[in-house]
Amino acid sequence: MLAEIKKNKWKVKLAPETTGKINVFGTIEETLRLHKETGCYFTVDFSHLKARVQGKISYKEIYENFKQFDELHCHFSGIEWGEKGEKQHKLTPEKELEELISALPKNKDIVIINESPDPVGDSLKAVKILG
Repeated sequence: MLAEIKKNKWKVKLAPETTGKINVFGTIEETLRLHKETGCYFTVDFSHLKARVQGKISYKEIYENFKQFDELHCHFSGIEWGEKGEKQHKLTPEKELEELISALPKNKDIVIINESPDPVGDSLKAVKILG
């Protein structure tokens, strides 16, 4: 796919995302290795990563793995998980939005796409938190 993008001179980035199922390719390490080996970019899905470890990681700890990049493309929402990881996206709790926003630096180019069932409503909550 990267060869086709280059050949056609398309102005797009191929950015596979971290995944939320435990038995599926898409850990932080796998995603960063794919980036290093192919030159593709990546998407940090904070919700998926939280589901992989059943909530036992902080957004700050996740970000630490990507802090060397000046630009990040991210996905976020509330998430339900079980023993195999992600079950489904849900509305984003305001507390989780606050935790994510406070964990991310202000001096980087960071795009966050909300993937909840109400992405507009949840995005407006985030704008309010940002003040």
